[in-house]
Amino acid sequence: MGRTANGLIEAMRSFLGFSEYNRQYKQIIDIYNSHPPLARGYRVQYTDEWCDTTVSAAAIKAHMTDLIGTECGCEEHVKIFKKKGIWIEDGTVRPKPGYIAVYSWKKATQPNDAYATHIGVVEYVQGSTFTVIEGNKENKVTRRTIPIGWGYIRGFAAPKYEEEETPKKSIEEVAREVLNGLWGNGTDRRTRLTKEGYDYKVVQQKVNELSGKTRFFVGDRVKVVRAVGYDGVPFKKWHSTYTILALKGDRAVIGVGETVTAAVNVNDLKKA
Repeated sequence: MGRTANGLIEAMRSFLGFSEYNRQYKQIIDIYNSHPPLARGYRVQYTDEWCDTTVSAAAIKAHMTDLIGTECGCEEHVKIFKKKGIWIEDGTVRPKPGYIAVYSWKKATQPNDAYATHIGVVEYVQGSTFTVIEGNKENKVTRRTIPIGWGYIRGFAAPKYEEEETPKKSIEEVAREVLNGLWGNGTDRRTRLTKEGYDYKVVQQKVNELSGKTRFFVGDRVKVVRAVGYDGVPFKKWHSTYTILALKGDRAVIGVGETVTAAVNVNDLKKA
């Protein structure tokens, strides 16, 4: 991955799930502290707030510190953005993937020029909303989806990436193509989406949302809508209903009694 918007996004995605609960957040702080010179000479402590430390650690990991700078304080980072000529003092603009979103919890309306208190990286933009990956949101690295022009947005930084690799289509467009069968099934779909730069889980979430997909659980009685295995190989339906024996993501193992029949995509099932 090059010095692109996707490069920074992938670095942020690699931190998803890191939290104070599993202590993996310390790895983010260690990345930051291991990269001299430290902003204002300060070594971040494990007890400090670490949202901007996460963005800076992603920049370090993606080899983009010259494009973004490093800081552990949001307001100080805004000063760096301004010096680099990448700061957008407008919380109402439509951001692009790879933009750095800066918030201020001190004001809830636009224009918001209050002191910056939080930060993250825009992952994708869809319709009237966009999704940001943030560190130290509820003490972990996770996503937040918010409306464009949200009152708490202070502004954005638009780094001067060397090239642009962001997906040309919106997540919703790709999800509708998935529903129309244009991206294959199971592992083939995952591989193709990932190769084209899309986050499989995000796309699948939107597919489920658009299709009003029923949630399945182990033990559910189901019917097979399309007798194609998770690997794309067709199988013979010998029974009218099956039981879900195991479930992980969109992969369900179905069978009769304790006998396994096949592993299938949940999109090819319906409740009996």
